[in-house]
Amino acid sequence: MDDKQVPAVISGLNDLVEHLRDVFQSDCVNVDYVRALLATYKSNPKDWKQYAIFDPYRSVYMLAYTGINV
Repeated sequence: MDDKQVPAVISGLNDLVEHLRDVFQSDCVNVDYVRALLATYKSNPKDWKQYAIFDPYRSVYMLAYTGINV
């Protein structure tokens, strides 16, 4: 990886997004650096809660899992 040091730990989804935005500012992206960034991110359900949308009319898996017949 070039001269950038990969952070030891990424402190959340917003921190990961900021790092990735910095990386993708350039036309030349170091894929190994991006992989290393993603590897240091520890997923937290609280980070993703705002993106999880449950729609009982579209979620076939959940309907099958709960035993509801469509």
